[in-house]
Amino acid sequence: MEYENPQVPDEVNLPKSHPLADFSWMLLAVGGATVGVILILALLADSLVGYIPFKLEQRLATTFGLLEDHIPEHHGAGTGTPANAGDNANQEIQIYLQSLADTLIKQDPLPEGMSITVHYRDDGIVNAFTTLGGHIIIHRGLVTRLESENALAMVMAHEIEHIRGRHPIRATGRGLIITLALFSITGYSDSSVLDSLVNYIGFFSTLSFSREHELQADKAALQLLQHHYGHVLGADQLFEVLKAEGDSEAFNTFLSTHPLHDVRIDAIKHFNGSDGTSRELVPLPRALGTH
Repeated sequence: MEYENPQVPDEVNLPKSHPLADFSWMLLAVGGATVGVILILALLADSLVGYIPFKLEQRLATTFGLLEDHIPEHHGAGTGTPANAGDNANQEIQIYLQSLADTLIKQDPLPEGMSITVHYRDDGIVNAFTTLGGHIIIHRGLVTRLESENALAMVMAHEIEHIRGRHPIRATGRGLIITLALFSITGYSDSSVLDSLVNYIGFFSTLSFSREHELQADKAALQLLQHHYGHVLGADQLFEVLKAEGDSEAFNTFLSTHPLHDVRIDAIKHFNGSDGTSRELVPLPRALGTH
């Protein structure tokens, strides 16, 4: 038997593809897997944090001082009873807004142990939003652009439904999970991580809610208005005014936390058109019209 010793090609140990191409594919694979894990964790957080007791959520709002930058020096808390808002006019508005919220809630009571506290901010910011612990912050800049109580009630009912759905705590959970994951990936292990997370909690709790959450809040808010007024006339006024304002800087502040979609206006108009009874708009109190 004869043995042969064939010549080995010089490129036998070289890959067929360029090393940089292999590295790029590996990087994409790792990055894709990482993003997938973060998304899964965020979805789990969104589902699980809703089971956090509401009392704990209220304590979180107090512990992290989430309201300090959003409400006057004196404010109502816990039971929803408004306190001195700084002067007689603001106090009158504060009482009216809290009363409107309480009246709407009577149409569909909140789960046991859950409460709403409304805070009025006397400034030109065009915004209204919810944060942890059942707190609704409404700015004068938004209220003065509305023409009826019905439109204001739509804003209030919409924010109430965000709280009923535990949307603020769910947004906070998603934000914290994503931030922790990014810190882990980047290897950020400085002792200031905890301080950074504490600072971010207030931001997370006011993140834009998902399109699904916005539509859910709209639908439930319309039902509250239907029960309270007997119709939903004026509910679309808020969105029509915002749409007419276009790209003004002030209104972009509101839109940053309340994305505006034509489908929301269409849904309100459709709901409104289903009621053929006599409908009237309720005027806003004089304090809101002249303040």
